[in-house]
Amino acid sequence: MKHLISADSHNILDDLDVLQVETRLLLDVASPDARAEWEKLESRFPSAVEIRAGFISLSNPELHEMRSKVRRFRDILSNQPGAPSVGQSASRTAPARRSRSA
Repeated sequence: MKHLISADSHNILDDLDVLQVETRLLLDVASPDARAEWEKLESRFPSAVEIRAGFISLSNPELHEMRSKVRRFRDILSNQPGAPSVGQSASRTAPARRSRSA
C-alpha cells in the first residue's frame, strides 16, 4: 500500500535524512551484527523515486517508529568507545541520498 506524503511525513523524512548521515558516520565502531541490522533498517527507508512521486510504502505511524529506532541506533553507537562525535540534535546536514525539492 502506498501512503501520500503529508507535512508530518516530510518532517520525519527530513529527520531520517539527518539521522542516516549521522549513523553512517558511526558504523566504524559498530559490530558486524549491528552493521547487518543497520543495513536491514536502512533498506526500509523510502527511496528518492518514491518521495519524488509523493507516495511511500510506510505509514506515518511506521515512519515515527522508524525514526525512533534510527535515533536509538545512532545514540547507542555514539556511546561506543572510539565513536566520532556527531550532532545528536536536529542539526541539518546535507541529505545522504534523497532530495524532496527535486
